[in-house]
Amino acid sequence: MERSELLRISVRVLLVWTVLSVLAFTYREALGYFMLPFVKFGLLELTQDFSPGLKLQAKEGDYLIALSAWVLRPMPLFAGLTVNPGAEMTAGTHLTHTLVPPVITLTLVMAWPCFSLLQRVIACGLGLLVSLILVTATVPLLLLGDLEMMFQNLAADAGQVKPVSYYLDLMIFLEGGGRWLLAVVSALICMPVSAYLARKIQKTR
Repeated sequence: MERSELLRISVRVLLVWTVLSVLAFTYREALGYFMLPFVKFGLLELTQDFSPGLKLQAKEGDYLIALSAWVLRPMPLFAGLTVNPGAEMTAGTHLTHTLVPPVITLTLVMAWPCFSLLQRVIACGLGLLVSLILVTATVPLLLLGDLEMMFQNLAADAGQVKPVSYYLDLMIFLEGGGRWLLAVVSALICMPVSAYLARKIQKTR
């Protein structure tokens, strides 16, 4: 790839990133409410220990995706402490951080070179779909990991050791850059898939 082409792509990425970032920040509250049912679906698929309630909570100029989880069955944490049914546990994750991976994915699929307008449309559709899937899968893991961290702190305060749940490991991975990595990989997958589908559609015409 020539330097001039790389420069054009870089400029396009910067422009698309800027526009999408401004739109995501401006309409973050509406986007947050749109995502809540998908996050709740992900939570219900991952665990049956809680009855989740979700809301957007304003905090320091941003919004939290706030989880209120009511325990449905006894949860022994360590010797001498069991969380009883009916107890309410809370967790949260920043909405702005949640919107960054979709912005990354959509920036790449909108700025990446395409051989036709049809491929671009397909790539954008796939990008939206994949972004929604990632939100549905990753945000519940972050919230459950936050709950697990609270359980670990309770155990540490009591001088006990609680086995680490995989929710906490996944939360650390996602918070350490895993969300952004998944967004980039998703975009890179969308491009060849969109090219294949576009060529297949064109051949049938």
